[in-house]
Amino acid sequence: MATKASKAASTASTNSPYCNSSPPSRAGLGDGIRLGRRHREIVRLGLAEGPREEHQSASNHLQCASQMVPSSTMTTLTAQHAPPLAPKLALPGAGLPAIELLVGRALFAIRRWRATRATFTNEFLRERDASARLRQPLSDLSRGQRVLIPRLRGLEDSSRFWSVWMTLDHLRIVHVEIARVIDALSRDTIPEGKVSTAAVKPSPDVGGEVEEQYEQSCDRLLATVAAMPELHPRLGSRLGFAHPWFGPLDAAGWHALAAMHMAIHRSQIERITRELPRDRQ
Repeated sequence: MATKASKAASTASTNSPYCNSSPPSRAGLGDGIRLGRRHREIVRLGLAEGPREEHQSASNHLQCASQMVPSSTMTTLTAQHAPPLAPKLALPGAGLPAIELLVGRALFAIRRWRATRATFTNEFLRERDASARLRQPLSDLSRGQRVLIPRLRGLEDSSRFWSVWMTLDHLRIVHVEIARVIDALSRDTIPEGKVSTAAVKPSPDVGGEVEEQYEQSCDRLLATVAAMPELHPRLGSRLGFAHPWFGPLDAAGWHALAAMHMAIHRSQIERITRELPRDRQ
């Protein structure tokens, strides 16, 4: 029975209008593989609502190519176009290496002591503009592509496998929370809750809608700071709310942190764009 079934399958393949028993030409084989890739891309993007004949043709060419190409070659082709596998990283909220955190705290304290509110607002605006320029030439496919990058200074290990859109989603969440904290502290009120770096990680399924949401969060944070009473950025000058890495910060301290945070993730977006496959930039 198994032999008969095998013969029947072989006969069906041979008689298919998309395959024949003679060895395929190199050009014909290439066409089949390229159409197969196109079909996989259409299905992956959820765009398989076009002409059914085209999708059926692509599917048949893919099936035909898989019969004509050695299994080792097909495995290589499939691996080249498969989604990246999630690497093994530290858990969210694991923090930074001790020496890096110690140095970061010292540098942040010095910056807060020497800079003004206008300095941090201008830095935030510069980093926002720089991030927009980095994203501008990228396609939606590239913006949603997760990329593993080396760990940057100030970046947790668990944040190394993000897409551009995931990075914007993280910034959106953080901006909303910082605006809430600044508003409360500027009115001499302790905000509710507790800050956790693990609680502000982005959704891996975030899409293009996050771009407008991110811009709105930037505007909200800037508006909150503009309405904030003038505060001297010296340590301990006002009521504080604890950050897990930098300890209690007053309203001006959280404003300074927002600018520094934008710079870290602008660098992350820059590194993601450098690591993207050339055909996806």
